Amino acid sequence: MSTIILRTNSLSKIFASSEGIRDVSVKVEAREIYALLGRGGSGKSTLLNILTGSIAATSGNFTFFESTDVQSEYARIGYVAKMPSLNMSFTIAENLEYYAKVFGIASISSLTSLARSVDIDITEKKKVRKLPFGIQRKLSLAVALLGKPDLLLMDEPFNGLDAIEKRFISNFLLRLSKRENLTIFLTGQRYEEVSKIATRYGIINNGRIVDEFTAATLSERCNRCIKIRTKQTTEATSILEKICPEYEILSDDTIRVFEVLEKSGFINTSLVSAGITVDEISITGENEEIYITNLMGVKKG
Repeated sequence: MSTIILRTNSLSKIFASSEGIRDVSVKVEAREIYALLGRGGSGKSTLLNILTGSIAATSGNFTFFESTDVQSEYARIGYVAKMPSLNMSFTIAENLEYYAKVFGIASISSLTSLARSVDIDITEKKKVRKLPFGIQRKLSLAVALLGKPDLLLMDEPFNGLDAIEKRFISNFLLRLSKRENLTIFLTGQRYEEVSKIATRYGIINNGRIVDEFTAATLSERCNRCIKIRTKQTTEATSILEKICPEYEILSDDTIRVFEVLEKSGFINTSLVSAGITVDEISITGENEEIYITNLMGVKKG
């Protein structure tokens, strides 16, 4: 049986001017990377503020590590806010040393190693406020990891980063999940930013969870594939066996090929070179990003 790291039970937060979230129930299992996706103002930050104790829920409850005594579990949780929560008048080293004392970490070498792992220079003399936002974001992540948490909460961790920084953070989180068995719950607005690492998705729209599914389920729903039409299906499948064995014969003249969308040109060339007449080759199925974006209530495509 899987261990439940985070569970929310019908969490609601009603503000005087607007509804924050309503009846939010999610569960995150050990070693998952759970991505809660929604447009701005959908309730993502409100949920995280409840989970981190910044605000109280109007109704409902939540547990960490199956414990209702959430206060006692906060030491096992790291949190990266949407905007860096650092001492901006300190240097990188001073920030790490300050927060290390909070976690009871005395080893300077461990701080140096941690800084190196998130690609920041602990010897940098500039104050944090003068450093690029991407460096501030990486430092915030380092601080969140100081206590060696079992659960990492992150509010839109890719917001404001360039493509290289996004790729670094994405790869780093994936390594943490696999090597350190860290469970990660993060929020975001763009599927493409989390698609390489998320194992489970939750979609929030107007304060409510409208759907939940695994990455595998998402692929099944969208079922993107290469459709090939040829009257020489027997000859075509003998070629496909060698270059992309995941295929399905739909009819006497139609074949679907899975998991190699980027190889459509190569497949076509291989078939034609073998003397097979290809009447049609195309990519079919729904685009995963558009599918999720529409669930979020933002029409695209």
